[in-house]
Amino acid sequence: MKKIYLLLASLSLTIASQAQLTKQAQVGSVKLIDAKQTSMLASKTATALAGDTTGWTNFTDFLPEFGAGGGQLTWVGSAGGGYVYGTNPGIQTCSQAYYNVSSAGLVINKVVMWAVWKDMATTPLATSNLSVSIWNMAPNKARTYIAPTGTATAGTFTLDSYGPNVKVGSTALVNIANVDTTTQNSAGFNWTVATFTTPVMISTDFAIVVNAFGLASTDTVAFISDAYGAAGGVNMTFHATATNAWYKTNGGAYAAGDLDNNIGFFAVLGVGTAVNEFVNGVKLSALYPNPTKDVATISYSLEKSSNDVSLEVYNVNGQKVYGEKMGNQQAGDYKISLDASSYAAGSYFYQLRSNGNVITKEFVVTK
Repeated sequence: MKKIYLLLASLSLTIASQAQLTKQAQVGSVKLIDAKQTSMLASKTATALAGDTTGWTNFTDFLPEFGAGGGQLTWVGSAGGGYVYGTNPGIQTCSQAYYNVSSAGLVINKVVMWAVWKDMATTPLATSNLSVSIWNMAPNKARTYIAPTGTATAGTFTLDSYGPNVKVGSTALVNIANVDTTTQNSAGFNWTVATFTTPVMISTDFAIVVNAFGLASTDTVAFISDAYGAAGGVNMTFHATATNAWYKTNGGAYAAGDLDNNIGFFAVLGVGTAVNEFVNGVKLSALYPNPTKDVATISYSLEKSSNDVSLEVYNVNGQKVYGEKMGNQQAGDYKISLDASSYAAGSYFYQLRSNGNVITKEFVVTK
């Protein structure tokens, strides 16, 4: 249920290089080879833990799941210019919402955004910022597009959809210069991290809202989404005008038809209400001590004999700083000592692989 922040953990994909991405391209795609096919309808006891991330191979706690429907990852041009998920005329706020299936108490420390394209001034403006926030959800807060019928020439919008309601907690700003579209790891993934100065606490369904109205007129950004129909009918993407009039992304001036897909926005969790249990036969405990200055201990348990067990550590830029292959291991409890004394201060992510499953958690190095 955890294994999210490093998207390369569960995906094998290719993506066009930055030089190949042109602003005129209205639709682009990358191949999603290893998407999970687990049912998105099961509701179980919450297992979310600190360091986990919502929306990626986590069918226990949060719906919908990014990439669960397989197919192509895409970036989609808006009918009015710009991008459906990113900057476009008039409606430049987009949101990926999640059902908090077990109503677990959550602390959201960060949001990870997958940006695939940007334009910016030669000298980036300090005032050209994306704003990132968390909103709660409520009925009848977003407008649904109704296609024209009969002799009608235009569709209509009905305020009848579950949608973003009120912002909860603080707002994080990300300058356009810090939106990363070039530092691709081996899976072709670029990540941009928005950190909340004060972590956001919420125990209801929630929406990650990314507002591009604060960008300079010279600057644009486009975010990746999964395949059309990948949300399996659990469509939780929305757009808003500058006055926070919310629209469900199912058609209209900015989207051709019901996309029914998900945006690459993921919430990184802090300490919350949860149950620490085996997930796919593996339990990965929190690194201790965390934060750490030098040697820390990573504990994990295998419910049954496992193949190809390995541990990798990545820095916040997605670069691997440590790797160890343990091979085949019997069921039982294991510990690994990690010497982080040479690591620069900052956030890191440790990733345990076993029998094709991956669990990823966050830790911090201090000096």
